[in-house]
Amino acid sequence: MPSIPSKKAWPPAAYALTVAGVGGYLVAFAVAMAAWWFVDSQRRVQDMAHFGETAASELAHVAAEPMSRNDRVSLGLAAQRLLKRPEVSRVSVYTVDNQPFVVIGDEAASSAPAHIKQIIRQDAVIGDVSVTLDASRFGLPVLTMLARSWLLWLFGLALTVACCALADWRRSRPVVEDESEPAPPPAPEHHDDTYILVANLFQRQGVSGAFRENALRHAAAVASRVADLYAGESVELPGTGVLVTLGPSDSVERGFEAVCAALLLRRLCRGLRGEGNDTALFRYGLDLASGTSAQNMAVVRDDPDDGEPAKRLTVSDVVLLSSLAPSGELIVGADAYDSVEESGRLIFEEAENTAASAIAAVSVPKGIVRGVAGEYDSLLRSQAEFIAHAISEELG
Repeated sequence: MPSIPSKKAWPPAAYALTVAGVGGYLVAFAVAMAAWWFVDSQRRVQDMAHFGETAASELAHVAAEPMSRNDRVSLGLAAQRLLKRPEVSRVSVYTVDNQPFVVIGDEAASSAPAHIKQIIRQDAVIGDVSVTLDASRFGLPVLTMLARSWLLWLFGLALTVACCALADWRRSRPVVEDESEPAPPPAPEHHDDTYILVANLFQRQGVSGAFRENALRHAAAVASRVADLYAGESVELPGTGVLVTLGPSDSVERGFEAVCAALLLRRLCRGLRGEGNDTALFRYGLDLASGTSAQNMAVVRDDPDDGEPAKRLTVSDVVLLSSLAPSGELIVGADAYDSVEESGRLIFEEAENTAASAIAAVSVPKGIVRGVAGEYDSLLRSQAEFIAHAISEELG
Protein backbone atom coordinates (compact mmCIF):
# COMPACT_ATOMS: atom_id res chain seq x y z
CA MET A 1 0.00 0.00 0.00
CA PRO A 2 1.32 3.48 -0.79
CA SER A 3 2.20 5.59 2.20
CA ILE A 4 -0.13 8.50 2.96
CA PRO A 5 1.66 11.81 3.56
CA SER A 6 0.63 13.73 6.67
CA LYS A 7 -0.98 17.14 6.41
CA LYS A 8 1.36 20.03 6.94
CA ALA A 9 0.76 23.66 7.75
CA TRP A 10 1.46 26.18 5.03
CA PRO A 11 5.21 26.81 5.45
CA PRO A 12 6.70 30.32 5.71
CA ALA A 13 8.24 29.85 2.26
CA ALA A 14 4.71 29.71 0.83
CA TYR A 15 3.88 33.09 2.37
CA ALA A 16 7.09 34.55 1.00
CA LEU A 17 6.34 33.22 -2.46
CA THR A 18 2.78 34.56 -2.37
CA VAL A 19 3.87 37.97 -1.09
CA ALA A 20 6.52 38.15 -3.78
CA GLY A 21 3.98 37.23 -6.46
CA VAL A 22 1.41 39.76 -5.25
CA GLY A 23 4.10 42.42 -4.94
CA GLY A 24 5.22 41.77 -8.47
CA TYR A 25 1.63 41.97 -9.67
CA LEU A 26 1.07 45.31 -7.92
CA VAL A 27 4.28 46.73 -9.36
CA ALA A 28 3.21 45.61 -12.81
CA PHE A 29 -0.21 47.15 -12.18
CA ALA A 30 1.33 50.50 -11.17
CA VAL A 31 3.60 50.51 -14.22
CA ALA A 32 0.64 49.73 -16.48
CA MET A 33 -1.38 52.61 -14.97
CA ALA A 34 1.49 55.06 -15.36
CA ALA A 35 1.99 54.00 -18.96
CA TRP A 36 -1.74 54.29 -19.60
CA TRP A 37 -1.83 57.80 -18.10
CA PHE A 38 1.11 58.95 -20.19
CA VAL A 39 -0.21 57.52 -23.45
CA ASP A 40 -3.74 58.80 -22.75
CA SER A 41 -2.46 62.32 -22.06
CA GLN A 42 -0.49 62.43 -25.28
CA ARG A 43 -3.40 61.06 -27.31
CA ARG A 44 -5.87 63.48 -25.69
CA VAL A 45 -3.77 66.52 -26.60
CA GLN A 46 -3.39 65.35 -30.19
CA ASP A 47 -7.07 64.49 -30.61
CA MET A 48 -8.24 67.80 -29.11
CA ALA A 49 -5.91 69.81 -31.32
CA HIS A 50 -7.05 68.03 -34.46
CA PHE A 51 -10.76 68.22 -33.62
CA GLY A 52 -10.64 71.87 -32.46
CA GLU A 53 -8.75 73.10 -35.50
CA THR A 54 -11.10 71.28 -37.86
CA ALA A 55 -14.29 72.48 -36.12
CA ALA A 56 -13.10 76.12 -35.97
CA SER A 57 -12.05 76.10 -39.64
CA GLU A 58 -15.42 74.69 -40.77
CA LEU A 59 -17.37 77.22 -38.69
CA ALA A 60 -15.23 80.12 -39.99
CA HIS A 61 -15.97 79.04 -43.56
CA VAL A 62 -19.71 78.72 -42.93
CA ALA A 63 -19.88 82.04 -41.00
CA ALA A 64 -18.36 84.17 -43.78
CA GLU A 65 -21.61 84.84 -45.69
CA PRO A 66 -23.98 85.35 -42.68
CA MET A 67 -21.38 87.60 -41.06
CA SER A 68 -21.11 89.78 -44.17
CA ARG A 69 -24.93 90.19 -44.21
CA ASN A 70 -25.06 90.76 -40.45
CA ASP A 71 -27.36 87.71 -40.23
CA ARG A 72 -27.20 86.65 -36.61
CA VAL A 73 -30.01 84.07 -36.98
CA SER A 74 -28.31 81.98 -39.68
CA LEU A 75 -24.96 82.19 -37.95
CA GLY A 76 -26.58 81.27 -34.62
CA LEU A 77 -28.15 78.17 -36.17
CA ALA A 78 -24.75 77.07 -37.55
CA ALA A 79 -23.15 77.63 -34.14
CA GLN A 80 -25.99 75.72 -32.45
CA ARG A 81 -25.48 72.71 -34.74
CA LEU A 82 -21.78 72.65 -33.81
CA LEU A 83 -22.56 72.98 -30.11
CA LYS A 84 -24.66 69.81 -30.27
CA ARG A 85 -21.45 67.86 -30.65
CA PRO A 86 -20.58 66.41 -27.18
CA GLU A 87 -16.96 67.44 -27.58
CA VAL A 88 -17.85 71.17 -27.92
CA SER A 89 -18.72 73.18 -24.79
CA ARG A 90 -18.84 76.79 -26.12
CA VAL A 91 -18.98 78.57 -29.50
CA SER A 92 -18.29 82.29 -29.92
CA VAL A 93 -18.26 84.57 -32.98
CA TYR A 94 -16.76 88.08 -32.80
CA THR A 95 -16.70 90.99 -35.22
CA VAL A 96 -13.50 92.45 -36.59
CA ASP A 97 -13.47 94.99 -33.74
CA ASN A 98 -13.75 92.13 -31.19
CA GLN A 99 -17.43 92.65 -30.38
CA PRO A 100 -19.57 89.55 -29.59
CA PHE A 101 -21.75 88.63 -32.53
CA VAL A 102 -22.96 85.10 -31.55
CA VAL A 103 -22.08 83.49 -28.21
CA ILE A 104 -23.63 80.19 -27.09
CA GLY A 105 -22.63 77.38 -24.74
CA ASP A 106 -21.33 76.94 -21.20
CA GLU A 107 -20.27 80.23 -19.64
CA ALA A 108 -17.85 78.43 -17.31
CA ALA A 109 -15.89 77.18 -20.31
CA SER A 110 -14.98 80.70 -21.40
CA SER A 111 -11.72 80.50 -19.41
CA ALA A 112 -10.66 77.21 -21.04
CA PRO A 113 -8.25 77.20 -24.01
CA ALA A 114 -10.10 77.79 -27.27
CA HIS A 115 -9.36 77.19 -30.95
CA ILE A 116 -9.67 80.46 -32.92
CA LYS A 117 -9.96 80.97 -36.68
CA GLN A 118 -10.43 84.15 -38.68
CA ILE A 119 -13.53 84.73 -40.83
CA ILE A 120 -12.37 85.86 -44.27
CA ARG A 121 -14.62 87.30 -46.97
CA GLN A 122 -13.14 88.39 -50.30
CA ASP A 123 -9.61 88.38 -48.86
CA ALA A 124 -10.67 90.58 -45.96
CA VAL A 125 -10.91 89.60 -42.30
CA ILE A 126 -14.44 90.33 -41.08
CA GLY A 127 -14.37 88.50 -37.70
CA ASP A 128 -13.24 85.51 -35.64
CA VAL A 129 -14.74 82.26 -34.40
CA SER A 130 -13.75 80.60 -31.13
CA VAL A 131 -14.47 76.93 -30.36
CA THR A 132 -13.93 75.66 -26.79
CA LEU A 133 -13.81 71.88 -26.24
CA ASP A 134 -14.68 69.62 -23.31
CA ALA A 135 -11.41 67.83 -22.43
CA SER A 136 -13.21 65.01 -20.60
CA ARG A 137 -14.65 63.83 -23.92
CA PHE A 138 -11.23 62.95 -25.27
CA GLY A 139 -9.22 59.87 -24.26
CA LEU A 140 -10.02 57.53 -21.40
CA PRO A 141 -8.76 58.79 -18.03
CA VAL A 142 -7.13 56.34 -15.60
CA LEU A 143 -9.99 56.56 -13.10
CA THR A 144 -12.55 55.89 -15.80
CA MET A 145 -10.55 52.95 -17.10
CA LEU A 146 -10.25 51.52 -13.56
CA ALA A 147 -13.98 51.94 -12.98
CA ARG A 148 -14.70 49.98 -16.13
CA SER A 149 -12.14 47.19 -15.67
CA TRP A 150 -11.79 46.68 -11.91
CA LEU A 151 -13.25 43.20 -12.12
CA LEU A 152 -10.56 42.18 -14.62
CA TRP A 153 -7.75 43.51 -12.41
CA LEU A 154 -9.22 41.79 -9.36
CA PHE A 155 -9.39 38.52 -11.25
CA GLY A 156 -5.71 38.91 -12.22
CA LEU A 157 -4.77 39.41 -8.56
CA ALA A 158 -6.69 36.30 -7.50
CA LEU A 159 -5.09 34.30 -10.30
CA THR A 160 -1.62 35.44 -9.18
CA VAL A 161 -2.25 34.30 -5.61
CA ALA A 162 -3.60 30.94 -6.84
CA CYS A 163 -0.60 30.34 -9.13
CA CYS A 164 1.86 31.14 -6.32
CA ALA A 165 0.07 28.77 -3.94
CA LEU A 166 -0.01 26.02 -6.58
CA ALA A 167 3.70 26.46 -7.38
CA ASP A 168 4.63 26.20 -3.71
CA TRP A 169 2.41 23.16 -3.23
CA ARG A 170 4.02 21.36 -6.17
CA ARG A 171 7.47 22.28 -4.88
CA SER A 172 6.95 21.20 -1.29
CA ARG A 173 4.60 18.22 -1.57
CA PRO A 174 6.13 14.94 -0.32
CA VAL A 175 6.98 12.16 -2.73
CA VAL A 176 4.62 9.19 -2.41
CA GLU A 177 6.46 5.93 -2.84
CA ASP A 178 4.67 2.78 -3.88
CA GLU A 179 6.28 -0.01 -1.88
CA SER A 180 4.36 -2.78 -3.65
CA GLU A 181 6.10 -2.34 -7.01
CA PRO A 182 9.80 -1.44 -6.94
CA ALA A 183 11.01 0.79 -9.75
CA PRO A 184 12.63 -1.16 -12.59
CA PRO A 185 16.38 -0.64 -13.07
CA PRO A 186 17.31 1.80 -15.84
CA ALA A 187 18.08 0.24 -19.17
CA PRO A 188 21.78 0.26 -20.07
CA GLU A 189 22.87 2.50 -22.94
CA HIS A 190 25.64 1.72 -25.36
CA HIS A 191 27.39 5.07 -25.02
CA ASP A 192 28.03 4.28 -21.33
CA ASP A 193 30.10 1.20 -22.26
CA THR A 194 33.75 0.58 -23.08
CA TYR A 195 35.17 -1.02 -26.21
CA ILE A 196 38.13 -3.42 -26.17
CA LEU A 197 40.25 -3.58 -29.32
CA VAL A 198 43.08 -6.12 -29.65
CA ALA A 199 45.72 -6.40 -32.36
CA ASN A 200 46.88 -10.03 -32.01
CA LEU A 201 50.33 -11.01 -33.33
CA PHE A 202 48.92 -14.34 -34.43
CA GLN A 203 51.55 -15.17 -37.09
CA ARG A 204 54.60 -16.37 -35.13
CA GLN A 205 56.12 -19.23 -37.14
CA GLY A 206 58.95 -18.14 -39.40
CA VAL A 207 59.22 -14.77 -37.67
CA SER A 208 62.45 -14.00 -35.88
CA GLY A 209 62.50 -12.46 -32.45
CA ALA A 210 64.02 -9.20 -33.71
CA PHE A 211 61.44 -8.86 -36.46
CA ARG A 212 58.61 -9.60 -34.03
CA GLU A 213 59.90 -7.05 -31.54
CA ASN A 214 60.11 -4.44 -34.29
CA ALA A 215 56.56 -5.22 -35.40
CA LEU A 216 55.28 -4.95 -31.84
CA ARG A 217 57.09 -1.66 -31.33
CA HIS A 218 55.55 -0.27 -34.52
CA ALA A 219 52.06 -1.54 -33.57
CA ALA A 220 52.37 -0.02 -30.10
CA ALA A 221 53.24 3.37 -31.60
CA VAL A 222 50.28 3.11 -33.97
CA ALA A 223 47.93 2.06 -31.15
CA SER A 224 49.04 5.01 -29.02
CA ARG A 225 48.27 7.46 -31.84
CA VAL A 226 44.91 5.84 -32.59
CA ALA A 227 43.96 5.89 -28.90
CA ASP A 228 44.82 9.58 -28.63
CA LEU A 229 42.77 10.35 -31.75
CA TYR A 230 39.68 8.51 -30.47
CA ALA A 231 39.94 9.46 -26.76
CA GLY A 232 41.09 6.05 -25.55
CA GLU A 233 44.05 4.31 -23.92
CA SER A 234 46.58 1.84 -25.27
CA VAL A 235 48.92 -0.69 -23.65
CA GLU A 236 51.18 -3.44 -24.89
CA LEU A 237 50.22 -7.07 -24.41
CA PRO A 238 53.58 -8.86 -23.96
CA GLY A 239 53.94 -11.72 -26.37
CA THR A 240 50.49 -11.07 -27.85
CA GLY A 241 50.16 -7.62 -29.42
CA VAL A 242 48.58 -4.36 -28.36
CA LEU A 243 45.37 -3.35 -26.60
CA VAL A 244 43.27 -0.21 -27.13
CA THR A 245 40.35 0.62 -24.84
CA LEU A 246 37.80 3.29 -25.75
CA GLY A 247 36.02 4.41 -22.60
CA PRO A 248 32.51 5.79 -21.98
CA SER A 249 31.30 8.74 -24.03
CA ASP A 250 28.11 10.79 -24.32
CA SER A 251 28.18 10.44 -28.11
CA VAL A 252 25.69 8.01 -29.68
CA GLU A 253 28.30 7.45 -32.41
CA ARG A 254 30.76 5.84 -29.97
CA GLY A 255 30.16 2.39 -31.47
CA PHE A 256 30.92 3.62 -34.98
CA GLU A 257 33.98 5.48 -33.68
CA ALA A 258 35.27 2.24 -32.11
CA VAL A 259 34.95 0.41 -35.45
CA CYS A 260 36.72 3.29 -37.23
CA ALA A 261 39.53 3.16 -34.66
CA ALA A 262 39.90 -0.59 -35.26
CA LEU A 263 39.97 -0.12 -39.06
CA LEU A 264 42.52 2.67 -38.70
CA LEU A 265 44.75 0.43 -36.56
CA ARG A 266 44.40 -2.35 -39.12
CA ARG A 267 45.20 -0.02 -42.03
CA LEU A 268 48.37 1.30 -40.37
CA CYS A 269 49.59 -2.20 -39.39
CA ARG A 270 48.68 -3.86 -42.68
CA GLY A 271 52.21 -3.47 -44.04
CA LEU A 272 53.69 -5.55 -41.20
CA ARG A 273 53.98 -8.98 -42.80
CA GLY A 274 55.96 -12.10 -42.03
CA GLU A 275 59.51 -12.52 -43.29
CA GLY A 276 59.62 -13.98 -46.75
CA ASN A 277 55.80 -14.26 -47.18
CA ASP A 278 52.72 -12.09 -47.71
CA THR A 279 50.83 -13.22 -44.63
CA ALA A 280 49.76 -10.36 -42.40
CA LEU A 281 51.15 -10.57 -38.88
CA PHE A 282 48.14 -9.25 -36.96
CA ARG A 283 44.53 -10.26 -36.54
CA TYR A 284 42.09 -7.81 -34.92
CA GLY A 285 39.21 -8.25 -32.52
CA LEU A 286 36.72 -5.69 -31.17
CA ASP A 287 34.04 -6.21 -28.53
CA LEU A 288 31.89 -4.18 -26.14
CA ALA A 289 31.56 -4.51 -22.38
CA SER A 290 29.50 -2.64 -19.79
CA GLY A 291 31.40 -0.88 -17.04
CA THR A 292 34.90 -1.66 -18.32
CA SER A 293 37.92 -0.55 -16.31
CA ALA A 294 40.89 -0.13 -18.64
CA GLN A 295 43.29 -0.41 -15.73
CA ASN A 296 41.87 -3.77 -14.59
CA MET A 297 41.51 -5.00 -18.18
CA ALA A 298 38.44 -6.97 -17.17
CA VAL A 299 34.76 -6.33 -17.61
CA VAL A 300 31.71 -7.61 -15.75
CA ARG A 301 29.12 -8.60 -18.35
CA ASP A 302 25.59 -8.72 -16.87
CA ASP A 303 22.92 -10.83 -18.49
CA PRO A 304 19.73 -10.25 -16.45
CA ASP A 305 17.50 -12.11 -18.90
CA ASP A 306 18.87 -15.61 -18.40
CA GLY A 307 19.04 -15.48 -14.61
CA GLU A 308 22.66 -16.72 -14.60
CA PRO A 309 25.48 -15.16 -12.57
CA ALA A 310 27.36 -12.21 -14.05
CA LYS A 311 30.01 -13.07 -16.64
CA ARG A 312 33.45 -11.48 -16.76
CA LEU A 313 34.82 -10.40 -20.12
CA THR A 314 38.62 -10.19 -20.01
CA VAL A 315 41.22 -9.13 -22.53
CA SER A 316 42.00 -12.80 -23.16
CA ASP A 317 38.43 -13.24 -24.38
CA VAL A 318 38.90 -10.54 -26.99
CA VAL A 319 42.30 -12.03 -27.92
CA LEU A 320 40.49 -15.32 -28.47
CA LEU A 321 37.87 -13.50 -30.53
CA SER A 322 40.60 -11.98 -32.72
CA SER A 323 42.05 -15.43 -33.40
CA LEU A 324 38.88 -16.29 -35.33
CA ALA A 325 39.57 -13.55 -37.88
CA PRO A 326 41.51 -14.21 -41.10
CA SER A 327 45.02 -12.78 -41.20
CA GLY A 328 44.94 -9.00 -41.43
CA GLU A 329 41.17 -8.77 -40.87
CA LEU A 330 38.93 -7.35 -38.13
CA ILE A 331 36.26 -9.41 -36.38
CA VAL A 332 33.69 -7.74 -34.13
CA GLY A 333 31.57 -9.19 -31.33
CA ALA A 334 27.80 -9.13 -31.51
CA ASP A 335 27.52 -6.52 -28.75
CA ALA A 336 29.95 -4.15 -30.46
CA TYR A 337 28.17 -4.55 -33.79
CA ASP A 338 24.72 -3.96 -32.30
CA SER A 339 25.92 -0.73 -30.65
CA VAL A 340 26.77 0.88 -34.02
CA GLU A 341 24.22 3.44 -35.16
CA GLU A 342 23.35 2.97 -38.85
CA SER A 343 25.38 -0.21 -39.31
CA GLY A 344 24.73 0.05 -43.05
CA ARG A 345 27.79 2.29 -43.18
CA LEU A 346 29.97 -0.76 -42.54
CA ILE A 347 31.25 -3.12 -45.24
CA PHE A 348 30.37 -6.26 -43.33
CA GLU A 349 30.48 -10.02 -43.78
CA GLU A 350 28.71 -12.43 -41.43
CA ALA A 351 30.96 -14.80 -39.45
CA GLU A 352 30.92 -18.45 -40.58
CA ASN A 353 33.33 -20.07 -38.15
CA THR A 354 32.35 -23.15 -36.21
CA ALA A 355 34.93 -22.29 -33.56
CA ALA A 356 32.63 -19.47 -32.44
CA SER A 357 30.90 -21.84 -30.04
CA ALA A 358 34.11 -22.01 -28.01
CA ILE A 359 33.73 -18.43 -26.82
CA ALA A 360 30.02 -17.85 -27.28
CA ALA A 361 29.50 -17.93 -23.52
CA VAL A 362 31.26 -14.57 -23.20
CA SER A 363 32.05 -12.95 -26.54
CA VAL A 364 29.84 -13.89 -29.48
CA PRO A 365 31.47 -13.14 -32.87
CA LYS A 366 29.23 -11.26 -35.29
CA GLY A 367 31.33 -11.04 -38.43
CA ILE A 368 34.19 -9.46 -40.35
CA VAL A 369 34.27 -5.72 -40.98
CA ARG A 370 36.10 -5.05 -44.25
CA GLY A 371 35.83 -1.28 -44.15
CA VAL A 372 33.46 1.70 -44.14
CA ALA A 373 31.61 3.23 -47.04
CA GLY A 374 32.21 6.42 -48.98
CA GLU A 375 33.34 9.58 -47.23
CA TYR A 376 34.16 7.70 -44.01
CA ASP A 377 36.82 5.69 -45.83
CA SER A 378 38.32 8.93 -47.15
CA LEU A 379 38.48 10.25 -43.60
CA LEU A 380 40.27 7.08 -42.41
CA ARG A 381 42.73 7.41 -45.30
CA SER A 382 43.55 10.98 -44.28
CA GLN A 383 43.97 9.98 -40.64
CA ALA A 384 46.23 7.07 -41.64
CA GLU A 385 48.46 9.33 -43.74
CA PHE A 386 48.80 11.80 -40.88
CA ILE A 387 49.63 9.13 -38.27
CA ALA A 388 52.00 7.25 -40.62
CA HIS A 389 53.98 10.44 -41.22
CA ALA A 390 54.18 11.17 -37.48
CA ILE A 391 55.30 7.60 -36.68
CA SER A 392 57.92 7.59 -39.41
CA GLU A 393 59.49 10.69 -37.85
CA GLU A 394 59.18 9.23 -34.34
CA LEU A 395 60.68 5.80 -35.13
CA GLY A 396 63.10 7.03 -37.72
